[in-house]
Amino acid sequence: MFNPNVKKDISKLCEKANTNYLFEDLYQEYSKVFLYTNESICKMLELVPQNLHNLNVLGILSGGTFPLECILKGFREIDCIDLNRFSFYFFELLLASFRGLDYEEFLKFWGLTDPYEKQNFLNENIYQKFESFLKKEFQTVWNSFYDFCGGLSQNQSLIIFKTANYKKPSYLSKDVFLKLKNTLLYEELKLRYFSMDLGNLFNEKEIGTYGLIYFSNVLQFYHHNQLASIDFKIDLAHKTFQEKLMQDGIFFVNYLFQNSLLNAKMEAIFKTNMESFFQNFGYNVQIDPNHYWDILVKKYSDIFQIESIPNSEDFVVMARKK
Repeated sequence: MFNPNVKKDISKLCEKANTNYLFEDLYQEYSKVFLYTNESICKMLELVPQNLHNLNVLGILSGGTFPLECILKGFREIDCIDLNRFSFYFFELLLASFRGLDYEEFLKFWGLTDPYEKQNFLNENIYQKFESFLKKEFQTVWNSFYDFCGGLSQNQSLIIFKTANYKKPSYLSKDVFLKLKNTLLYEELKLRYFSMDLGNLFNEKEIGTYGLIYFSNVLQFYHHNQLASIDFKIDLAHKTFQEKLMQDGIFFVNYLFQNSLLNAKMEAIFKTNMESFFQNFGYNVQIDPNHYWDILVKKYSDIFQIESIPNSEDFVVMARKK
């Protein structure tokens, strides 16, 4: 379970707010947060039948789009995993801002009134309007952040924004925002946080079985630590399906963007684009053309398949437990 370490977490939060750092610093205990996703999670969840919406969910937290879209779909028990401790603080801040701000203030606070104008991002005056909606331990950390790093609250190094490519979460429209705000204020939700690496999934006693599991594309990019082995990734995905997925449940293993279709021409484009992406962050990495999900689908063709996401140009590697 995630337990706030107030003193250490405050120190790290302020340290990172004043630091520009490279891509290799991602996927660490203290790292940048992807506030919005470039995955069409709302559309992806259309693949989940209505009868599963009363079951519990396990998913990567990241910037919080997945659990919020799940709540909008009717899920009420959600376990969130993330290695990055900052993700839990930002998600709690996001939840509190829904509960305590109106739509226009919400957009201002998160720098969304104009994609290139973020002077109100994490604005302290706006923060003070909803800080009382934060749980005590999270409020302590954020209050300390503003006390010690107030002048840095506009610094973008804490968060990676997807200004050009991110898929807008459904709750950025006013009507959906109001629906989610009402749900967060008045309905009973069970959200649990687990600060852990996916490699420790089977060591956490409180991680049970689930009707829906979502890995985003985390395994694909765990290329510089103990999860680099393709065999390890395949085994982890298969074991998760076998031991953590309920009967009739759905497991979203990996998100595939339009330029990652399984044909030679597009594969070459994908490889070139990803190498360029990493190098732009100062990280020299060679992308393995034999993606683990490609091998996974071929090895366990009776379980895993690649499916088109409704009303989208993207795809998802997934499994249904029948």
